[in-house]
Amino acid sequence: MDIKSHLDPKVWKSISAFNQRVCTQLRNQEHLRLEKKLEHLRTKAQPHVGSSFMKMNSVPPKRHTVVGTNEVDSDMAAALNLGPSFAVAPKVNNAIVDKALCGVHQFAHRLRWRLQKGATVLDRQSALLSSMPFPARGIKLPKAAPEVDSRLASLEIAIQRVYLSEATRTYRSNVTTSERRGISKLLRLKDRLRYTVGDKCGSFVVMPQSMDKAITKKVLSDSTIYRETTMACTKTCEEVIQAITTVVRPRLGVAVARQLLDSHPIVPTFYNLVKTHKLSSATDLSTIGPDDIRTRPIISSCGGPSDRLSWLLVKALSPLLQFVGAHIVNVDDFLASLSQCKIPSTASYASFDVTSLYTNVNNNNAVDAVISLYQQHQSQIPSMGFNANEIKIMLDAVLACNIFCFNDKIFEQRRGLAIAPTGRGTALRRYWLSFSWITSNACR
Repeated sequence: MDIKSHLDPKVWKSISAFNQRVCTQLRNQEHLRLEKKLEHLRTKAQPHVGSSFMKMNSVPPKRHTVVGTNEVDSDMAAALNLGPSFAVAPKVNNAIVDKALCGVHQFAHRLRWRLQKGATVLDRQSALLSSMPFPARGIKLPKAAPEVDSRLASLEIAIQRVYLSEATRTYRSNVTTSERRGISKLLRLKDRLRYTVGDKCGSFVVMPQSMDKAITKKVLSDSTIYRETTMACTKTCEEVIQAITTVVRPRLGVAVARQLLDSHPIVPTFYNLVKTHKLSSATDLSTIGPDDIRTRPIISSCGGPSDRLSWLLVKALSPLLQFVGAHIVNVDDFLASLSQCKIPSTASYASFDVTSLYTNVNNNNAVDAVISLYQQHQSQIPSMGFNANEIKIMLDAVLACNIFCFNDKIFEQRRGLAIAPTGRGTALRRYWLSFSWITSNACR
């Protein structure tokens, strides 16, 4: 209905002028907010030019968030503030020496094989086998190499001498007494408290295990996305095995296919990462409830049925990212790209976010988008000999493997992409680029 035709011209003019003033004010506010955000990112991206020495009297930054409990005391907080990447320096003992010598023997094993094979250029199969991050199905011992064995023995003795010399010295810990007490307390409470990391902050998040289970049960209660299952696990494993035997083996050989087949895969595990940046600073986190905590669901598929085939897909599809304009490597790359854009002074900034991006992706459309890009640039990338149909078969098998375990029950994700398993980021980026292109053309 045309409202303008039913109103007095003066009234309509007044309403229109007021609406324009409000829109202008909102645009200016958003413009200023995004300019401040951009300036903040540019400042963080600049190299640190200050002193690299530690300030002895400085207060260390807080590297933990505690929700739903008040059991964390000052000692435990001190230990948590060390951060997830901190490692306690162990006292040198026989176990530490054995680990060091084990590394020497692994190096010696690879060196003997390299000498035995000679200075040859690896073929495609050998290159793939040597780069696989999975344990070998068997171990073959190379022949002795007299030209290096004596030197390796001398290296082993020298390393052992260094460690044994360090073992005789007074042990100096890299944690304080308070931090040591905190670590002991945290270990004693590991059956009651859940220790994880935040979604974006990278710091520790501590909550009761009962709260963690309540949050996860609430997430899994959405029957449009998740459902409990029993047969899906077997079916998805069969699809992955079939893709390896019918697609990979004819192209890359029996040895590569055998290495990609996992006889004893692990059922992927479901867990949540708390979005600490969404927690209100005015809220008492010790009394906050599960309904007030926003999380990012993650399916950890390391060692899962599709883990090895996903690795191969990443090797095959990652080169396509150079042809995806929406792909951003990191903040520095984003800022560099932004600085090259010629933005008119009259233009306004806009920022958009997507709710539950992964679970709202249509898998079939995502696969079609990847295959389309693969067909366009197949001649420009190392395709390993796979055609578009074979890539589609492997992608379908990996994306269908949306099974996971929680609380001793097997679930499957019914809709969208599961967050975390490798090989799905390329599909998501290409799908989202296609969606953005369709949307932008529809709005013209």
